[in-house]
Amino acid sequence: EGYEADDVIGTISKQASDAGHYVTILSGDRDNFQLASDKVTIRIPRTKMGKTETEDYDDSKIIEEYGVKPVQLIQVKGLMGDTSDNIPGVPGVGEKTALKLIKEYENIDNLYEKLEAGQADDIKGALKTKLENNKDLAMLSRTLGTILRDAPLGVNIEDLRTKEWDKEAVTNKFKELQFNRFIERFDLNGLGTPKKEAKIEDLFTLVELE
Repeated sequence: EGYEADDVIGTISKQASDAGHYVTILSGDRDNFQLASDKVTIRIPRTKMGKTETEDYDDSKIIEEYGVKPVQLIQVKGLMGDTSDNIPGVPGVGEKTALKLIKEYENIDNLYEKLEAGQADDIKGALKTKLENNKDLAMLSRTLGTILRDAPLGVNIEDLRTKEWDKEAVTNKFKELQFNRFIERFDLNGLGTPKKEAKIEDLFTLVELE
């Protein structure tokens, strides 16, 4: 309770990469870009001309495309927000401006430290006013946009290792649900408990007439 699916993904990917495994996260959600590293790749599916293609993003690809490190995308989101996730950000600050600021100041804390000390000479006019008036929103939005990597899942990476599955039980469940296509796809024909043919005496009570 209190955690989202992204936090589960973030925690498991960290456990796995810390254990020396290479991790691929298949997701269309670019929020996961903040999790990218030399061992964690985000695979983004996209459909073109009726075909599904994928594009991989590791830390080097993120830096190449955005000009900041994956973890700094959290700072970017703190400034620009995300309406799809109800993250407000600083009103009037978009992705282009947010990226420029984080490239220059590295993180929100340093940005405001320089701004309040009068050492951010390149921040002027309306942008300066927006930042000064919405510091709390920037800090809150950064928190809301951060995917946790230490959620208390109660499992470790070894608990999640793929084990041999019970083909008989799965086949029976597929038959029960009439998932015949899955039976074909997973080559499960001939497995499971044969369907019992109903007998007429099982369906009706036979009464002998005088």
